[in-house]
Amino acid sequence: MARIRQAWLKPLNLRTAVVAFVVLPCLLVMGLASGFGLRGLETQINARMQEDLELIARTLRLPLSEAIRRDRPELVQAAIDSTVGFDQVYAVNVYDESGRRVARSGRRRASVPSREAAEMAEQGERLEAAASIGEEQLVSVFQPLTTDDGRIAGLLQVTRHSGAVRGYLERTQRLAWVAVASAGGLLTLLIVFGHHYGVGRHARAIEAGLERVREGDERHRLSPAGVAEFRSLAVNINRMLDGIAASQRALERQRATEAGLRDRLHQSEKMAAVGRLAAGVAHELGSPLATLYGRVQQLLRSTPPDAAERAGLQAIHDAALRMEQTIRQLLDYGRANPLQRRRIELAPLLRRLAAEALAGQDDAHPAASRMHPVPRVQVQCDDPALTVSADPLRLEQALRNLLDNAVHAARTQVAVGAEAGDDGSVRVFVGDDGPGIAPAERDRVFEPFFTTKPVGQGTGLGLSVAAAAAADHGGRLVVADDPLGGARFTIHLPPETPDEHA
Repeated sequence: MARIRQAWLKPLNLRTAVVAFVVLPCLLVMGLASGFGLRGLETQINARMQEDLELIARTLRLPLSEAIRRDRPELVQAAIDSTVGFDQVYAVNVYDESGRRVARSGRRRASVPSREAAEMAEQGERLEAAASIGEEQLVSVFQPLTTDDGRIAGLLQVTRHSGAVRGYLERTQRLAWVAVASAGGLLTLLIVFGHHYGVGRHARAIEAGLERVREGDERHRLSPAGVAEFRSLAVNINRMLDGIAASQRALERQRATEAGLRDRLHQSEKMAAVGRLAAGVAHELGSPLATLYGRVQQLLRSTPPDAAERAGLQAIHDAALRMEQTIRQLLDYGRANPLQRRRIELAPLLRRLAAEALAGQDDAHPAASRMHPVPRVQVQCDDPALTVSADPLRLEQALRNLLDNAVHAARTQVAVGAEAGDDGSVRVFVGDDGPGIAPAERDRVFEPFFTTKPVGQGTGLGLSVAAAAAADHGGRLVVADDPLGGARFTIHLPPETPDEHA
């Protein structure tokens, strides 16, 4: 039954539902009320007319009894003729004690037989009776006529015609139904138009707004209008849409965070794999390479400068040196030892590393240094007392790799320095006036084995080692444009905690 009712109600819109469940019930109630009202009116009119007939009969009883007792028929006729002027009276008949009619008056005759009149007179009680003459319905009131001593002198019959009342009631009923129909039509119009202006248009506006949201206009919001209930509904829907939008933004942020965590996990897995690879490479190649490098140095020292084989020995020496540096960087990248923090003064450290970078460039590539002059390294550290709490070995490895890259990329100038932030953090930077790093490559420069150098001149591990060292210290390594025109790499070290300061 519930499913049938739901299936029947489903196609109804709000206006049709108002007509079906408000207007029609109201019209039905009005019709029933009018029907019962007319029926009650008919009953009351009949009762009132019956009371009027009884009053007329009681009024005529004494004069007619006296006239019959005195045997004055003319007085009897005059008395009953005076009653026929009332609208309720249809006919009047007077009978003597034997049931003989002695007088009559009215537009029509509605007498009873003499025997019946005598029997009703003998009963001595007021009686009522109804009769039909053709299609006419007559109602009579019989009133016994008595003398002063209580003797029955005759019978009075007052008759009314119910057709007049019925016609009046029929006219009244027609007028009532016309009034009910007019009131029903007016009520229907008032409810339909009232529903449109008070309910329908606001409901359709809310429906249209929700349809826009469903079609993808997530920024659309409803305009509160109408009665308090519709305004409250629009406000609550807007709050719901705001909550949904906020939840979607939070979900997007969570997805971005998860993507970042997945990338970091992938990076950690790569670092672990490289660490295991570095350990194996160092074990397998470390000793043979050290032997090769030592023997080449001995041969170079014992070979005259103008010997023909010296160029080949120098090439072997340079290749062995690059291999040794590669193995060292692999070991640095895969290092997982805990940090051994100490208080480090940055100004002396930066000056020493700058000098070592220049010296290392001359020793590693003496021929290249003659063709391309070694750039000038400027140390910018205004605060000689600036210190950090860090692992000396890891921090030196990171800065040394940054300096080596800057010296290799610079044309004429390299800048290295450190500065303190307002929040207690420390920034150590290395910049150059070289070609810089293209924006499309900045997201990849810290990946292991990614390098912008020509083949044979870079391993792609220097920046990865520096980035790992910065992350182990709770900081980060970032790349940007340097005022000199090239690239600037900055290690951001966070403020010291109480434990680190101790």
